[in-house]
Amino acid sequence: MQYLFLVLNSGKDDILPKCSWVSFLDCDEFLSLQGNWAVRNIRNYLSSLHSEVGSQRIKEYRFGHNGHFYDPPPSSLLVTTFTKRENRMKTGAKTKSISRVHGILPMTTPHQATSCDGFVGQWAPEDQLILYHFRVRSFLRYMHRSTRGDVIKHQALSSEFPFVLLWRFVTSVSSLSKVEDLTLAKFEGKITQHLKWLNLWGDQRANRLAPYALHGTIELVIENPSNNASIMERALLVPKKKAF
Repeated sequence: MQYLFLVLNSGKDDILPKCSWVSFLDCDEFLSLQGNWAVRNIRNYLSSLHSEVGSQRIKEYRFGHNGHFYDPPPSSLLVTTFTKRENRMKTGAKTKSISRVHGILPMTTPHQATSCDGFVGQWAPEDQLILYHFRVRSFLRYMHRSTRGDVIKHQALSSEFPFVLLWRFVTSVSSLSKVEDLTLAKFEGKITQHLKWLNLWGDQRANRLAPYALHGTIELVIENPSNNASIMERALLVPKKKAF
C-alpha cells in the first residue's frame, strides 16, 4: 500500500490523472454505503456530492478478534467470522478519505487530503458512508507481531515488545469486540456466489489461502516477577506470507 501510494503520488505514473476520485484502502478496509445508499453503488454516491467538495474523510468502525484465540480457517469469510466491533466510531487523523483528484493538493499521507482553493473538505455523513476496518484475526496473530521486525520502531524496546503487545491487547484491542454488527454479513450470499464464479470457493479457496495460515502456540514465560514480570512470546511456526 505504501509503495502504491508513493508511486501514484510521485507524478511518475499516469494512472492518477485519468481518475476522477482517489482513495487508498488497505485489504482489510471496506467502504460501506448506509441507509438509502445501501442499494446503490459508490459511483452514484460520489456523483451526488456538490461540485465544490474536494475530499470527504470517512468515519471508521474498527472490528476486533471476535473472541478467536487461534486464527479462524483462512478460507472462512471475513464478513461472517468477524462481526463484533468497538462501540464507537473512530474519527481521528488516521481515518481514510476519498477525494476528487483535481480538487486536492498532492497527498502527503494515504489517510487524508488537503483541498485546493475553490474546494472544501468535509466528513462523510455517517448515515451515508462508513469505513469498516478489520484490525486483527486472533490473539495469536496479534501477539505474533513481536516476531515481525518491521513493526518494532524502537529497537531499545524490542526485548520488552511482547509485553507491550500483551498490554495493548488487554487494554485496548480487546475492546474492539464489543458490539455485534451484521451489516456486511448480509452480503454473504453475493460474496460466495462471486467466489464460486472466480473458482475460488471450497478446496480451491482453502488451498490458495493455506500459505497465509498461522500455526503455532504461545509460550508465556514470566522471568523475574519482581522486575515488572517480563513476558516473552514465541510462535513455533510462522506463516509463509503476511496476512492482516
